[in-house]
Amino acid sequence: VQGYWNYMDRVKQYGDAFTDGDKLALRDAESGELPNLCLLKARLLYDGGYFAQADSTLNRLDCGLTTERDKTEFPYRRGRISHALNDIDAALSWYEKTIETGGRQPYYFASNAALQIGAIYESLGDYSLAEDYYRQCLQMPGKEYKTSLNQKAKAGLNSLKDKNTTK
Repeated sequence: VQGYWNYMDRVKQYGDAFTDGDKLALRDAESGELPNLCLLKARLLYDGGYFAQADSTLNRLDCGLTTERDKTEFPYRRGRISHALNDIDAALSWYEKTIETGGRQPYYFASNAALQIGAIYESLGDYSLAEDYYRQCLQMPGKEYKTSLNQKAKAGLNSLKDKNTTK
């Protein structure tokens, strides 16, 4: 735990707040809160491409979901992992749960879940549902990664315009 705080001190001392990721790291460093270790482990395994191990971590451990953030992040992580494992039905279900749990919260999980659902439906050729979810992403309140999520949702909508004109 002390190592975590040492790195968080470095973020505050040397970091900047130019990108959305930088802003989130600075906010986390300044919060003084220790992240949920179960969710952090699953996130790091996922980010490293260890999808099955990330899934196993969430299945095996009691994640102690005590905060609203944790309760929203858990289904989001399950959705991302299911998506990466190409279990699309499970991914859609977990993403929907993320939106239900966190759609009015400032965290990025629900916004990105809506974006991911939009991308799934776009890939399946259901452009109407894809558009609904891209718009839902744009309409969610003050989220982390707001700039990049909005850019991706707008790009998704533009992609749909191109597909609708080539029909």
